[in-house]
Amino acid sequence: NSLLHPLLKLLERKRLLGPDLELKKLVVKALADIGDPRALDSLEAIVRSNPLMHRSASETLKVEIYRSLQNYPPGSAAGLLEAGLGSKNGEIREISEELLRGNAN
Repeated sequence: NSLLHPLLKLLERKRLLGPDLELKKLVVKALADIGDPRALDSLEAIVRSNPLMHRSASETLKVEIYRSLQNYPPGSAAGLLEAGLGSKNGEIREISEELLRGNAN
């Protein structure tokens, strides 16, 4: 998809404040609409990051990423979902459990 690369570039920007956070959330949704598994490496990098600053914004973006995983081909996000089971964030754990359960059916 010709939109994949520019969207991933926007996602890789380091800023997470205000408009940048909202832009990244929109990018995550756009990537999910595309559903190309090649985006998962970039999403995983964000999920695995542990920033010292802007933790709340980072956590918000991570939840958005987990919500979007249902739009990717079954099994392609299994690694991210498995990691989500160990998250300290209850919403991420819940989403991961639900999607893994759904993929098993």
